[in-house]
Amino acid sequence: MQVLIRSLGAVTLALSILGAPAGAAPQCHSSYIPGDAGPAPGDHGHPADHHPEAATPKPTGPAPGSPNGPGPGMPNTPGPKTPRGGMIIPMTRQTTSKAILAVDWDCPVAESFRKSGSTYAAKGVMSRVEALRFIAGKDSRPLLILRECTKCRGTEHALFHRRLKNERIKLLLNWFHCVKLPPEVLKPTHPFHRLFFEPKKRSSVHLLIATTDGVHRTEFSGLQSQSLMRNSLVSMIEKSYEKKPNVALRSMLKHLSQFDRFDLREVELLRALDREAEGHGLKTSKHKKLTKELVVVRAQKAKSMKTAIAVCDLKLRIVDVKKKSD
Repeated sequence: MQVLIRSLGAVTLALSILGAPAGAAPQCHSSYIPGDAGPAPGDHGHPADHHPEAATPKPTGPAPGSPNGPGPGMPNTPGPKTPRGGMIIPMTRQTTSKAILAVDWDCPVAESFRKSGSTYAAKGVMSRVEALRFIAGKDSRPLLILRECTKCRGTEHALFHRRLKNERIKLLLNWFHCVKLPPEVLKPTHPFHRLFFEPKKRSSVHLLIATTDGVHRTEFSGLQSQSLMRNSLVSMIEKSYEKKPNVALRSMLKHLSQFDRFDLREVELLRALDREAEGHGLKTSKHKKLTKELVVVRAQKAKSMKTAIAVCDLKLRIVDVKKKSD
């Protein structure tokens, strides 16, 4: 169950029941080592907008709410569509869905191996397996490790396509331990250097996924297509979990839309309650009716959250990491 719970952050089942707003996206604490500032050797940056899917045809016609589309107040402007029950169909992701889709980045610090200046302690540069084991810690999920470069520092450009929604990939990342490392890992003295150093290649690895024992490993340049990224993530999940993710992925896409409707309805009801309390007080029949409906909406949202957590439990295979080096 830890997969979805870990990604939700503040949006847990208890918060859903209480109706508390979801927290902000998880922040990544820097793992940069003082004194190692500046571009790392072999870091050639990450070209912007250079993706094979950049030429994907886009739907024609004005987008909803765009300046070219019908504006509010126009005679033929359709109102918000509502299914039976009166809930507005959301056009954008709301608080709960955004929290689920936010990547829970971990930024391990290698300072415990630091001496002074730019050198490291006797532990020195770790082998790939040692580095993977150190980064994984007690988390047995497969690793997704993103090496930032000087041009894409602080972004996720090497992982996500900037012109697509990337929702399927973001959902798949719930089954990974996602890690960001600084550009300095390319320096020969950095403990994690061997994770990305490829002497036979002109360009360094920008992104990799691997099991914690290093047996299965896939590398990416940062320019990979979303279909390749998605297929690789699914393949790694199938190697690490007992169940395949396809059914859970389809289910979660439906749950996101449900959470959006619940969030929008909850906001509507809270605003209506404020207006009623301000104008007529807290003891009116309308206020009581709105309060009851709010309780029902929150209970439905909590039930949907519980179902989503159960669906996402793919039964992680515990990897028995043996001490070895490469």
